[in-house]
Amino acid sequence: MAEASVSESGMNKEEQDIEDIPKEQERLSHEELVKLTKEAIANIIESDPIFSNLPLDPTIDEIRAQIAVARGQSIELFLERGPLPTLSIVVPSKNTSVLELKKAVKRHTNLALKREKVTKKISWKHVWKKYYLSFDDVTLTDDKEDIRNYGIRSKAVLKYTEKNNKMEDDSIIKLPHHIQENTCSTRPVYRQGKKYTAVKVYTISDESQHLIVSGVPKLNLRQELKNKCSCYGNIKKLEVMPNYECEDFTEAFHVHYSKIQSARILKRLLDGFNFYGGVLHICYAPELESVSETKQKLLQRLKYTNFKIKIDGKQK
Repeated sequence: MAEASVSESGMNKEEQDIEDIPKEQERLSHEELVKLTKEAIANIIESDPIFSNLPLDPTIDEIRAQIAVARGQSIELFLERGPLPTLSIVVPSKNTSVLELKKAVKRHTNLALKREKVTKKISWKHVWKKYYLSFDDVTLTDDKEDIRNYGIRSKAVLKYTEKNNKMEDDSIIKLPHHIQENTCSTRPVYRQGKKYTAVKVYTISDESQHLIVSGVPKLNLRQELKNKCSCYGNIKKLEVMPNYECEDFTEAFHVHYSKIQSARILKRLLDGFNFYGGVLHICYAPELESVSETKQKLLQRLKYTNFKIKIDGKQK
């Protein structure tokens, strides 16, 4: 009779198979335990109203974010993505800039793609170059602006809005309201300021973040003009307008500010300013506004008017 084969550990084959049975049972028991644990977590998430919107495999950051929403420390926003599912985004309820909102969109989108096992990477630099985020037809153009100033609150729905780059500065023509009016010399002495000015009243529809600065000498002064204009606020765009009608040896520039307050200050301080031998003329250009910029301008004015009415009411 042949001898039974003996392993290096001194056990024959039959004894080794018997020894492996508890290990197999232990391994299967562990897998079952993991499965039961995941099912228990999934049941807790589905039954808890705070975590009901979370996926079945939430990360620690997602759980903490939902707790912050329940405590009022954060707000939940929704981003519509066309044919793709709406994306839930959580950001702090206070002091959240548009730039921080974009980072949250990037973070949540990448996590959603990872769950769907999509390996293709997104060029976010290209995304933000081509698209704005928008809320209620108002584009979020200023990365430094607080999202609350755009009226964004909890449960707000955001969208991607394609940037309009079709309008070129060489297509801007001179319009009647661009022409400088004659100064008034018949004002009573008590109403006359330090310098003569024209009699003209500007309403919110006449004002704009877009300005046309003409009378700049043709001496390649773009950088000098930009340095001067940047003293009054953040500039989104400053470009020469080659086909704009100007005086000989001068040129005009299109200046686009982030805030209308900056445009007001520039017009008030630099209109008629002596700049490298030329006299600047600055006029508003509301015809260059987009629909969302006009809406945002009117909403901001309405908010300011309501604030002044409340202040006057308290004083009375």
